[in-house]
This record gives sequence, structure tokens and C-alpha cells, in this order.
Amino acid sequence: MTAREEVAFLVGSEHRVAVMRALREESARPCELERELVASRATVQRALSGLADRGWVEKRDGEYRQTGAGLLVFRAYRQLTDVVGTVEDVGSPLSLLDSVTDDLPVTALRTATATTATAKTPHAPLERYASLLREREVDTLRGICPVLSPVFNEVHRPLFDAGVDMELVIDEQTLEAAETTTPDNHATAMSADSFTLFVVEDLDFGLSLFGDTAVVAAYDDQGRFRACLDDDGGPLVTWANDLYERYRNGAHVLETA
Repeated sequence: MTAREEVAFLVGSEHRVAVMRALREESARPCELERELVASRATVQRALSGLADRGWVEKRDGEYRQTGAGLLVFRAYRQLTDVVGTVEDVGSPLSLLDSVTDDLPVTALRTATATTATAKTPHAPLERYASLLREREVDTLRGICPVLSPVFNEVHRPLFDAGVDMELVIDEQTLEAAETTTPDNHATAMSADSFTLFVVEDLDFGLSLFGDTAVVAAYDDQGRFRACLDDDGGPLVTWANDLYERYRNGAHVLETA
């Protein structure tokens, strides 16, 4: 049998999974498994037979135990179901962050808060982000932004006016839009000692780092802020810091004229 067929065998029956789970804790006789799983003798025997044929369990002195191979297989099964469940819980932010999720650890998703725009709450991600900025003491802010957004500018204006040190990575298209659409705002930002602008070729996600907080922003193909993930001091923050540094190091600083 192929590895795929072996996986299909395990997940094709809840009783096989239940037997593996029970034997992970301790060895047991078939009658004990029947009582624990509330299953018939025939069902338990079929599950044990199939698992034993694959070397995942073995019988010793009338009891069945999970083998080393079975332990590895069941551990992988649990990891996969955990990942699938976590991804399902997080939902749409991941589908909009395809370009940066290659090395995103699942542990970062477990502790993060996901916020998604809906028909009834189209501005929920922006409101979540703005509330985090208001609630935190922000001494420095580092960000990545793929769009020119007057709303975002207003959200950050109190920090800019207060002289908070800010670094922003944008792409060439956003830079062009800023220079042509809002030239006065762009010139004001570039003249501030507390503001540094970095430019890369292309971006399709957003990111903000302030204090111990990280916010990863997901945009749709029309440049609308549709979802975000945020966390304070968890694995998402470590991952987001590394991601920011990678993009910042690959960018060039935009000098004032």
C-alpha cells in the first residue's frame, strides 16, 4: 500500500483513531477497549487487526500496545488535525496572505486574534487596528503598507504629530500614488525627522509593529483592508519582526529632495 492509502485507512474509521488514541495512553485488552469506546467486540477486533497488520499496534500477553511506529503515525495525525482545525478557526486572513505564510508557524495562529470584514461589519479590521493603537503606549512604529489610504493616514496622524519614531515600507506603486495624489502630505511626512520611508518593488500585505504588538493586515485584490491577525508578545510577534526585517533590508531608503 502507498503512504496515502495507509493514511486513508487510519482516518477512514473513527474507531481506528479511537483505538490508537486509547492505546497511546496505556496498553489494554480488547474487552477493555470495548467498554472504553462503547463499541462492539467485532468493531474493536477489526480495528486492532488492521492496525496490527500495519505494525502500529502489537499484542503482548493478551494486551495490545501502540508500537513506536504507531506513536509516530498517530502523532502526525494529531498534528495534521490540529493544523486543519487552527486554519479553519482563523479563516479568511490566511487566504489573503498567501505570499507570506510559507514560514508562518501554526503556533503563531493559536494565540493570535483574527478579525475579518463582513457584509455587516466591513470596517472591523480597521476598527480593531485603530483600537490597538489607542490602547498601547507607542514609542516607535514600524510598518509595511501596500496601499495609499487616507483613512490609515488619519489613524496614524496622532502618532506622527507626537513625534513618534516611524518607519514605513511601501512599494513603488504606492509611492507614485502618494507623490501625485497627496503631494502635500507626502512632503510633510518626508520632511519629518521622526519618519523614514523605505521602498520595495511590490507588496500585497500589511504589517505593523509597536511595543509588543504585531498586526498582520490582509488586503483583497482591490486593495481593501479585509482581515488582520494580531497578538501581543506571542509567536506571531517574533515571526512578524523577522518578516519586517526581511522586507526592510531588501528596500531602499527614500531620501528627501
